[in-house]
Amino acid sequence: MRRCLIIWLFLLASVAFAQSPDSFVPDTAYIRTVIDTLSSKSMSGRAYSNGGGNLAADFIASQFDAFGLKPILKSYFQNYSFPTSDFIGVPQCSVDGKKLVAGKDFLVKRSSKSTTGSFRIVPFSDDTVINDNRNAVVLMNDDKNFVADNAFAGKIIRSKNDRIVWAMSDSNKRNDYFTLLVTSDALGDSPKNLNISFKNKKIRKFKTKNVVGTIEGSGKSSRYLMIGAHYDHLGSFGDSVFFSGANDNASGTAVVLTLAKFFTDNNLTFDHSLIFVAFSGEEAGLLGSKYFSENPPVPLDSIDFFVNLDMVGGGSDGITVVQGTEFPAEVDILNSINDDLKLVPDIKTRGVSNNSDHAPLYQKGVPAVFIYSRGSELTEYHSIYDVDTNFPLTKTKELILLLYNFFVELDKY
Repeated sequence: MRRCLIIWLFLLASVAFAQSPDSFVPDTAYIRTVIDTLSSKSMSGRAYSNGGGNLAADFIASQFDAFGLKPILKSYFQNYSFPTSDFIGVPQCSVDGKKLVAGKDFLVKRSSKSTTGSFRIVPFSDDTVINDNRNAVVLMNDDKNFVADNAFAGKIIRSKNDRIVWAMSDSNKRNDYFTLLVTSDALGDSPKNLNISFKNKKIRKFKTKNVVGTIEGSGKSSRYLMIGAHYDHLGSFGDSVFFSGANDNASGTAVVLTLAKFFTDNNLTFDHSLIFVAFSGEEAGLLGSKYFSENPPVPLDSIDFFVNLDMVGGGSDGITVVQGTEFPAEVDILNSINDDLKLVPDIKTRGVSNNSDHAPLYQKGVPAVFIYSRGSELTEYHSIYDVDTNFPLTKTKELILLLYNFFVELDKY
């Protein structure tokens, strides 16, 4: 395929791109329905809490089934498990008698030890000497450069703005101290005392699943093209604070589903079979795509190209193709389509990166890129403010048209 693509580039100027069937206008209403559904409170942040992750997987599978996609495995689900942790109840926190609001003012890192107590806050510097025993002191700093010793009960990391960024990558660890993430406004200039109470439970085997469906090719080829996105997000912080993850990554999942709907609604025929995959476990460390790459439902060397979508709800400044530098022929196809159809403002490329679900497959030899959209209209990341309210979908329709035409061209080789 790679050699054919290089030859194809010499003929590129004379190619008329497919654009789309007359019936294909990307269904913005459907895209919004998917984002609203996956971002809803009932999904509890699509992770461990209240079964939200598995509810999301069931919804995606129901859409595959409605569109007529076929399972590659015995069902649409590729089941696996991993160790993690989650909070019980609503964590409580106050500084100098002022109660802080969970999610807005503070968060607790998932690797934190369950704690209830009152502590003195000590500003940290390289020459700090702690004379109290560890159960009496919390170290505070404006960044994450703490000395890792056993002379403190916990750490406070002061946010430099009014947003707290949370993560799940440490959810399978358990430190013997706690770590709080607190906004500067909530801490004040010279905080003295902290009261904190939270319970963190281990989940030794969190059962989750990738969702995989296929549209079979015409029979002329035993090769595959693949498109995917992770559907999981950060879950909840206690019982009342939910991380909706509208852009990260309900948006990518919505594009995958919309493309699947379009291909089946229009009875499009490809020589390649098409694989549509929604990964779980991305936020916990690309675990779903790692499992997929280690337990592939088809031989990995039969996948000619994989496009991974993550955070594609904007696009006023264009899109970025991560690992595009590794696949110049394919990026030239994207640029030529875009030059002809004027879909997105700009296409940038980046080098190799392990920051999303393309990475485990690429590391096993699958040609793969990761596409995200750029623009100031969507700047929230891993915060409680990444919600579906007034979600712009600035160039999402155009991205879908670009991807459709891209797959049409890849199918020729």
